[in-house]
Amino acid sequence: MLEFLKRHQQGLITTIILLGALQLLSLGLRGEGILSLPSRMILTLSYYPLKAISSGLKASQDLGRHYIYLVNLSKENEALKQEIHQLRFEKNQLLEVALENKRLRDLLQSKQRLKAAAVPAEVVGEDSSSWFRTILINKGSEDQIAQGMGVITKEGIVGQVFKVSARLAQVLLIIDHRSNVDVLLRRTRAKGILKGEAEKLCQLKYLSRLEEIEVGDEVVTSGLGGIFPKGLKIGVVKSVEKKSYGMFQKVMVAPKVDFGKLEEVLVLSQTGATDLP
Repeated sequence: MLEFLKRHQQGLITTIILLGALQLLSLGLRGEGILSLPSRMILTLSYYPLKAISSGLKASQDLGRHYIYLVNLSKENEALKQEIHQLRFEKNQLLEVALENKRLRDLLQSKQRLKAAAVPAEVVGEDSSSWFRTILINKGSEDQIAQGMGVITKEGIVGQVFKVSARLAQVLLIIDHRSNVDVLLRRTRAKGILKGEAEKLCQLKYLSRLEEIEVGDEVVTSGLGGIFPKGLKIGVVKSVEKKSYGMFQKVMVAPKVDFGKLEEVLVLSQTGATDLP
């Protein structure tokens, strides 16, 4: 108690003086309506302290109202932020749906152009180690998918079904070193075998040194082997190396398919048996 009185001593004294002054002023007003000299002095002396107290109370009230306003404003801002985040999330979801629908429409158009029957599938996994190149799709033997079936997108051929389970299938990409595809050059009609190489490239093998091959020549499927229909896009010639010895040229091909961005594919269900190792 003593500690409280010591801390608030000045405020208590001021309050007592003001209360005493108000009491004296009240007693002075009980007369004939004329303030005595002491009452007038008390009233004059009390004006500024009372005004200060009144101003302080008003400032406190204004500060309280301002604080409540700021609290409400902060809550409203937080609610608006949450609404903005939700709207952005919904926008992104709609954008993803729109992009997926476009890819599926493109895939459906590719399917309609094919003479062979095809099954659409989604890519659900991948193996992109330094040597092997495979993806996993969400269709398997329950969907009539079998080993050796060709896999394509609208950009070009992807690879061949390598292993199959009931609901999943592993696809060997054409850039895998185990992949071999019969192909031809669209411009010259020269035939060869496309074999997977490192760094997302393929090598076009068994092309005679007498064949005229240029960088930029388009490579397509030949239709041999029963895996892919004839004329499907594969890629373009990236480099040609003709040494002074040997029977064949070394031709490197850059596939048209971006294997790092595969999401949906078509599995060609009318194919022959595979000759993959």
